[in-house]
Amino acid sequence: MAIVALGKQLATALQVPFVEFPLAQRPKEIFAVAKMIIFDYGRTLYDRETDDFFPDAIPVVRTLAEKYRLSIVSVSPADEEETRIKALREQGILDHFEEIVFTENGDAKSKEYEALLRKVDLKANEVVVVDDYIIRGIAWGNAAGATTVWFQNGKFADLVPNDETGDPDFTIHSLSELPKILDQACHFQRGQCG
Repeated sequence: MAIVALGKQLATALQVPFVEFPLAQRPKEIFAVAKMIIFDYGRTLYDRETDDFFPDAIPVVRTLAEKYRLSIVSVSPADEEETRIKALREQGILDHFEEIVFTENGDAKSKEYEALLRKVDLKANEVVVVDDYIIRGIAWGNAAGATTVWFQNGKFADLVPNDETGDPDFTIHSLSELPKILDQACHFQRGQCG
């Protein structure tokens, strides 16, 4: 493929390692400077089936907070919001999140992403959306022009991306894969991340 060959030549000229990414089908610049990572909460950071954070969630959040602004946009019943905030506080990671937005209505999640971007003064192409559910977070990110990372795990792992959702830019099966993907993209941008 000519693009891969060109990428290898560019990496050699810049004296950086060549990393071949599993690029999505849609044309967009996935290596825009990532300034914020927006996580879903349930089934992305927090495993609802075990009622605990995924084992790698806490160290990944701490690692990424060193380079990136972090936020959460998630669907949550109103009576669970304080419990979720408390869990983040107890794990010592609450302060790593600049904004935390919960909505009871899954259909309103897209509007919450838009409101968050306005509040933090960022464009969609400056954020990375990490979500386990392609129908909400990944679909919004793809439509808006954000970089999308599908945490293909648990209840929604068998969903198949379609024309409505679009393909995620990256698919991970463990949160510990996320820093590596972002570091490689950052290296590609010559360190202009965060």
